Amino acid sequence: MSPKLAHHLLDHNTYVLGTVRKSRKNMPKITKEDGKLGKGCVQTYNDGKILVERWMDRREVFMLNTFISHEMTPTIAANPKNTREKPQSVLVYNAKMGAVDDVDKQIRPYEAMRKSIKWYKKYAFYLLDLCVYNTYRVYLLLDQNRARPRYKQFLLDLINAIIVAEGVSLPQRPQQIPSVAKSHLPICTRGPTGRKSYSNCWYCYNKLNGKRTQTSFKCLGCNRRFCIRNENSCFMLAHQNDTHAELIEEELNDSVEVGIENNMESPQPIENSEPDPLDSNESVSLLSNILFE
Repeated sequence: MSPKLAHHLLDHNTYVLGTVRKSRKNMPKITKEDGKLGKGCVQTYNDGKILVERWMDRREVFMLNTFISHEMTPTIAANPKNTREKPQSVLVYNAKMGAVDDVDKQIRPYEAMRKSIKWYKKYAFYLLDLCVYNTYRVYLLLDQNRARPRYKQFLLDLINAIIVAEGVSLPQRPQQIPSVAKSHLPICTRGPTGRKSYSNCWYCYNKLNGKRTQTSFKCLGCNRRFCIRNENSCFMLAHQNDTHAELIEEELNDSVEVGIENNMESPQPIENSEPDPLDSNESVSLLSNILFE
């Protein structure tokens, strides 16, 4: 449908009513002053022969007709909140639309079409949608007594049947991150005012000859400060080291012995803050992918 076609048909005593795209030639120009319509609002454009109505429903709708004047008609819905006025042309179009428009209305929400530069691919996808919809209509006519599924449910059943028949394996959900990797995650520490809190990197000081490097990151599992700059950061080097868990365990044991010596009469129980040792490098490599992708 287009304004040019509507004028041509009107000159031959043929009246039309239907939807039209706002980008068609000779359509009224929507200016910035017009703005975006609120839901239920309408604008009309008339050149004396054809009437164009711009109406906002769930999306913007343009109606073109040459035989019905503009009129808003109240409609009654099952939900009282949805009761509102609609243009008379929209009501007539919905009641009298042809089979072609009804097909487009049915397949549009579930169409298989994808964006493509090649125009023939779009036509191929559209023809595929038409074939599937025709199959759905034939399926309903073959047995009038069985349940009549909606088109969406028919599509899902058809897709599942094709998958089973072709033996296609569905993609598996990605495995969850191991608990060991979950416990050893870096976090940025902040002070009471919300600003970053800095302290010396544990790995730099203990493994790099007492080097002092300020960092705001610490490991949840180890409760130690580590530098995080790149793939060769102290955080990764420390957790890839097999002796890392042993070093932490030795320091914890030393702290327990010191606590017992300082308080022999009433020793306080030490909370089990020992981090879970890494079982393999697989969890470490998975963690590196999460941090540096």
